[in-house]
Amino acid sequence: MEYIKPIYTRSQVVKAWKILIDSSATAIDKNEALIILNNWRSSHDYPMNTFQSNIRGKIKSLRFSALVVERLKRTPSIIRKLERYKSMSLPTMQDIWWLRVILRDISYVNKLRDVIVSSKFLHSLIKENNYIINPKKSWYRSLHLIYEYKNKYRTHYNWLQIEIQLRTDIQHIWATAVETMWIVLEHSLKSSEWPEKRLDFFAMSSSYLAIKEGMPTLDKHSSLTEEEIKNHLKIMETDLNVIKKLETYSNAIRFIDTKLSKRKENYEHYLLVLDNINKTATVTGFEKWKLDDATNLYLEKEKLFLDEKDWQVVLVSWEGLNELKKWYPNYFWDTTEFVRILRNIIK
Repeated sequence: MEYIKPIYTRSQVVKAWKILIDSSATAIDKNEALIILNNWRSSHDYPMNTFQSNIRGKIKSLRFSALVVERLKRTPSIIRKLERYKSMSLPTMQDIWWLRVILRDISYVNKLRDVIVSSKFLHSLIKENNYIINPKKSWYRSLHLIYEYKNKYRTHYNWLQIEIQLRTDIQHIWATAVETMWIVLEHSLKSSEWPEKRLDFFAMSSSYLAIKEGMPTLDKHSSLTEEEIKNHLKIMETDLNVIKKLETYSNAIRFIDTKLSKRKENYEHYLLVLDNINKTATVTGFEKWKLDDATNLYLEKEKLFLDEKDWQVVLVSWEGLNELKKWYPNYFWDTTEFVRILRNIIK
């Protein structure tokens, strides 16, 4: 198959970045900037494929049970992040196309991390962020390895960066519940836009789950015992009715194109258009070799819904729709596992 190559210079990508965050830019300039962004984002596919193959091999050699998934960052998310971090530019954004590995527990995360970092390859580890030990301000926990891709024979990819995210099952469950609430309630925990009570609830639940994994709580909960945190969660859940809300979102979802889940084509890329008002999802599948078609339609839909807060467009890659739904539950409002944990806490 023919991989997408970057056809724009670094300076052109930088110029596109400035246009995308410029409120006074014309519609024509914004459209051209989005085309540049789409090519630059899509050209991460070849480096990502290299890393994914390498990491799958390491997981197999370690005989670990793990799931490896990848995703392109959405245009609205890219623009919001660039607006939020003024010192960041489009070429230096590390998670344009990230690779996520979901593992059973912390020991698996640490072991795989050591094996990856000690690998003998040309790619350069330019940064490591251990958000498991030192959570983000949003209380998100994961271990991130950022690499700059290097290849002697395909030098046009050499300035691209790939982010590898290692997280445990529990960390994944918490993060998907947060993203679900963010999608449906139109607030972003990552930028601290949530109402204070909801912020407190998810902060408290992050600390509770950290204790369950043998990790330190958030600093503001360090004086509390596990039982005290549990009691706080019970009171907060009763006040906010989190379980009922999450179950409503999960039960409301339905596919517009129900036939897709029954078809046997070899789809690897899925374009999801989410309607947060009617709780529906339209899913379009693409074969592995049709990534170019997928990203072009992705861009078309993103333009259509760029300013629509009640709609969301996501392009994800995986081998089957059932696995996609299982491991990307936040895009289907499926918070079953997090609800199960909450029920165990409040019983």
